[in-house]
Amino acid sequence: WRYKVALLGDDSDLTPNGLGNYLIDYVNALNERAAALHIPILDLYKTCGFNPLNAASLLPDGVHPQTAVGMGMVASRVRGWLETVL
Repeated sequence: WRYKVALLGDDSDLTPNGLGNYLIDYVNALNERAAALHIPILDLYKTCGFNPLNAASLLPDGVHPQTAVGMGMVASRVRGWLETVL
C-alpha cells in the first residue's frame, strides 16, 4: 500500500490503506506494543529526518532511501540507537 501510494505521487500520511489506517497508526501501534513489552524500538518514522520537503531527493521510489545522503541518515540513526541499547 505505501509503495503503491508513492507510485501514484500521493502521501501515505494523507491516504489511508484499505482498512482506513494511515502509516502513523502502524507506527504508533508498534511503539505502544514495544513499550508494553519493554522492548527497545527505533522509530525511524519520527526520528530519521525524511519529510515532504526532502523526500523526492532522498527517497527516489517514495519509500526507500536510495541515495548516499538518505542511507547515511538511516545509518547514523541506527548506529546511535544501537549504542544506547547495547
